[in-house]
Amino acid sequence: MIGWNHDDGSLFTAPTVKTESDSRASLQKSFPAMTASTLDRLLGLYPAWDFEPVPALNITSEFLRASRIFRDVEFTCGALFVADIVGNPRPELHQTSIYHAESSPSSNILQKVIGSHEIQHHHQLSPPIFVYELNQSSLTQFFIAQGFTQLEISHIADIPYVFDEVSKFNDSASNMLLAKQMTGSWTRFATSGVPSSPKGTTLKGWTPAFEGKSTGLDDLQLYVIGGGSPEMTGLHGGNVEIAKERLLERCTFINSEKVQKELGT
Repeated sequence: MIGWNHDDGSLFTAPTVKTESDSRASLQKSFPAMTASTLDRLLGLYPAWDFEPVPALNITSEFLRASRIFRDVEFTCGALFVADIVGNPRPELHQTSIYHAESSPSSNILQKVIGSHEIQHHHQLSPPIFVYELNQSSLTQFFIAQGFTQLEISHIADIPYVFDEVSKFNDSASNMLLAKQMTGSWTRFATSGVPSSPKGTTLKGWTPAFEGKSTGLDDLQLYVIGGGSPEMTGLHGGNVEIAKERLLERCTFINSEKVQKELGT
């Protein structure tokens, strides 16, 4: 299970970012080895007009721009890279999979379940992987009261849900229910490898990122948690908010060998 929060980068971006120069300076500080040409390309992939400012909360489009770039570089694109390598059933990826059934401590269990012949035939076995984006936060009013209006669905927004502690920050029915569902799904996944169950309180309809024949991230499906429209969706279709993030195009560049070398990955 791997994923990110909608505004994961907001906690790491200065609220004073208001111009393109500010965005550039913020990103250069975060990624000092990134070349000027790479930074130019990144800013081009994330035009300021893609981000709607929220004047009432003192949130500028440039802050959202820099925050989203940071999120994708540090959290989202890495998650998609891991999902593609670990969970994609394409045979050619098995040769470079980071999950090796024959060297795993649980390989003897796998042999009993699916047989040693199948393990040898496939050489490496990729487990199903479940990808998500959290699009709801119980911390919003708390952040506003503390003067951190720009944080929104920030890094750490998932923690109160996963540990069912939203009552400390927000007691709305929506947040209370989501906490029960996420706690149930995380527990279900830890005990069975599957986050959804027709019985009990879990997030419903969360299926593996790759099912059947796949050609890569084009076919990846992720689960949108919260936000009024929990659902499975592709990276460039289905859920409107996910489509607007242009993850396939942006992460293809961020995950390229050139950029990853500059990031020291």
